[in-house]
Amino acid sequence: MKDDIETCVVSDKSALMADSIINSGLSETPDELKNRAIGSPYHCHYDVKSAPDDAARALATTLQRQRTRDEYKQIIAWMNDFLEWALSSTEKPVVPKLLPGPLLSLDLSNLAQRYIARFPVMVEVAGKFSDQNRYDEYIELFRNTCSQLGLYEEILLQHPSFWCNLDKRPLDQTTVPCAAIFNNFVETLRSLGRENNAARRRTERLRDARDRHRDYCRYFNSLITRFRRLEVVRVELGYQKTEFQREMSTLKRDFDAFFRSRSSDKKIFNGLVGYVAKLEHGVDRGPHIHLVLIFDGDLRQGCAKFFAQEIGEDWKKSTKGRGNYRNGHLHDEEYTRRGTLGIGSIRVDDVNKRENFCKYVLAYLCKADSFAHPKEMIGFRVIRRGELPKKSSSQKKSIVAHKAKLAKAKNRSPVAPLTGQAVNIGGGII
Repeated sequence: MKDDIETCVVSDKSALMADSIINSGLSETPDELKNRAIGSPYHCHYDVKSAPDDAARALATTLQRQRTRDEYKQIIAWMNDFLEWALSSTEKPVVPKLLPGPLLSLDLSNLAQRYIARFPVMVEVAGKFSDQNRYDEYIELFRNTCSQLGLYEEILLQHPSFWCNLDKRPLDQTTVPCAAIFNNFVETLRSLGRENNAARRRTERLRDARDRHRDYCRYFNSLITRFRRLEVVRVELGYQKTEFQREMSTLKRDFDAFFRSRSSDKKIFNGLVGYVAKLEHGVDRGPHIHLVLIFDGDLRQGCAKFFAQEIGEDWKKSTKGRGNYRNGHLHDEEYTRRGTLGIGSIRVDDVNKRENFCKYVLAYLCKADSFAHPKEMIGFRVIRRGELPKKSSSQKKSIVAHKAKLAKAKNRSPVAPLTGQAVNIGGGII
């Protein structure tokens, strides 16, 4: 199927219908997308009625909703921005307006101007999230509104072209119901948002995410202060495409079994002193885990890219071939060129790489907008880290001696001058 996507090219320009994701603000325009392969990034697809033959019609029907990872990220960002905007306003999105002459058209608010053409694709992607998980408060609110209004089965939303340029077309059998659906959606969204305090709960979770990021930065700084040089290995663990339907609970069980083996697999985990693990569920990748393993640089010297490959292959064996992985070091040279590299070998005096690890790697792992939580698992932690390093016995003795010295100085009675004169100290006579 992948070969079909790459080689089947749209050639009938008159039959092209640009997807709403293109008409809604991405960098390329429909004219620049002529003769792009079906299923390629920002693809176009045939209007099924004007497809040249049955094979093209079948392929268009099957693949017209294939999307890339970057598209999904952009669409989810649209959804969050749309929710933020809609909940902070009470303005009706779409109202009638007069055109020159006796015709009526639609007047769009700023919210509708920006998002009504994107609305079909946002509903489509919302329907791809797993019902087994809870997500970001705004994503959950969007999905609940779609379900309550039955939008996943709405025929008009299967035709993105109906939703484009509504303010430039006269009222007809498509513009009127599209406007009504959008207005009803925003009104219901606001009502549900008030009922469950979605904005307040999301603000609290974003604050918790910032606190977590600071805690994880302290954790990393404690490690590098103690070990002086660290080897930071980054790898993403997930499943083969045929296994994408698996849930996060399955991933957690598989990962726990894999990670427990570190006590017996001295070769793979030799010198491991810390880790950070973040579980996610992507609509394009299924359940996966971003894993950062932190090794003592004096005990584990070598190439982090090779270590990541070793770990990934071990994950595949642990899952009996169901697992897959992405090596997080494939673009290290590009990150070095940009000055953003924060993985690999990091010395305690390498301020730039230390800052990059906290600014880019930990910030990405602690971000709140990729939140997904299995509904049936109470107490499930989406992100976790290792324990702070314990102080050595010599450090403990030094700290105890220092505290004893301070306590002795605090409790010691002041000595009066040799003259025998009474001295007023703090209001008391000694």
